Amino acid sequence: MLVRLEGPVNWSDNYGTRIRGYLTPPVDGSYTFWIASDANSELWLSSDADPCHISKIAFVSGSTNSRQWDKYPSQQSAEISLTSNQKYYIEVLHKAGAGNDNIAVAWQGPGLNQKVIDGLYMSPFSITLRDLAGFAGNWRRSDCSAANDWCDSYDFKQDGSVLFDDLHALVTSWLVGSR
Repeated sequence: MLVRLEGPVNWSDNYGTRIRGYLTPPVDGSYTFWIASDANSELWLSSDADPCHISKIAFVSGSTNSRQWDKYPSQQSAEISLTSNQKYYIEVLHKAGAGNDNIAVAWQGPGLNQKVIDGLYMSPFSITLRDLAGFAGNWRRSDCSAANDWCDSYDFKQDGSVLFDDLHALVTSWLVGSR
């Protein structure tokens, strides 16, 4: 479980990070999100708890210092209306280059000043048997050689096709989440 939606600083060079889980806002209202990172990163948020409904809400196409929220306009999301006690799937993708690696996500909303999202509002992502069954059925019906909504949501390697290694990643996540 994360203490906050933030990775280590100056941990290593040339690696990737994927943080995913559920965000549960404390009160109804409009929230704004920010992402800061060394090298490239993307912040994705779903309109509900379903990972299939995610959309990119902010990104860093260069690099920032740790918690530097204002270097690029793309780091800040538009205001997003969220409902209290409802889970929203959230995902952070990060590719660290050499030196000064960091990744953090902040938010601001009703009663919350801009700050890194506390783990209190996060819960782990877990895949259910229903997810696995849906994946297997769709995998058999689709060649995933061309981009489509189904392939995009299950393309764990983000390489444009859903193959056995993506199924392996889904099953591994499911097994880890079911313990």
